[in-house]
Amino acid sequence: MTLPITTPSASPVAQAATVVIHAEVNLPPLCRITDVLPVVPIKRSTVWLWVRTGRFPAPIRPFGKFCTVWRREDILAWLSKAGA
Repeated sequence: MTLPITTPSASPVAQAATVVIHAEVNLPPLCRITDVLPVVPIKRSTVWLWVRTGRFPAPIRPFGKFCTVWRREDILAWLSKAGA
């Protein structure tokens, strides 16, 4: 399934990004940004912009301030919400 996701008008990225939702997304329980980017085909800077504006789940830092991860459940919930 392919869904259009529009970006905020102030965003430096293109006006629309396409999120492809696969039947089964293979993500580890704690996902680094390199795990998230293939599933959500937007640029790294857009992920951080959307985190700041509340459009993307906030990461957690369970191992200290230099290790940022997302919970798999948060990413899957966001993908489901984007597909609604």
